[in-house]
Formats: sequence, C-alpha cells, structure tokens
Amino acid sequence: MIYTQNDCVGCDHCENCGLKHAVHMVCDKCKDSFDELYEYGDEQLCESCLLEEVPKIDVEKYKEQEEGEWDL
Repeated sequence: MIYTQNDCVGCDHCENCGLKHAVHMVCDKCKDSFDELYEYGDEQLCESCLLEEVPKIDVEKYKEQEEGEWDL
C-alpha cells in the first residue's frame, strides 16, 4: 500500500522539507516498508513476497514431465 503521512518533527523554523507529506510504501503481505513495490493482481508487494506468489519454473520437473509424455 502506498500512502502519505505527516512526519513533521516540528522544527523551530519550517523550511518545507517535505516531511508534512511523506510518501510511505508498505508491502500488503509482509507489512514492511520498502523503496520499491510491485503491482500483482490487486496487491502491492515487495520483491520477496512477489517471488513467493509467482512460482519459479523447475526445469528438472519439466524435463521429467516431458519424458513421461513421450514414453510409448
């Protein structure tokens, strides 16, 4: 999730440093803060959580499946 928040610390003289409208990016799954998020479905995920959601291809499993299809 991406949201803005007032993170102003109340300095004696405001110089509009941007903290009054600070942007925060939080992974919808693990709830940690990140500098980058990825849109996946209706969620905003960090790279680690995205890789958990999208399965990695196991080449050996694919090879075994292919060999089984060709056995007569």
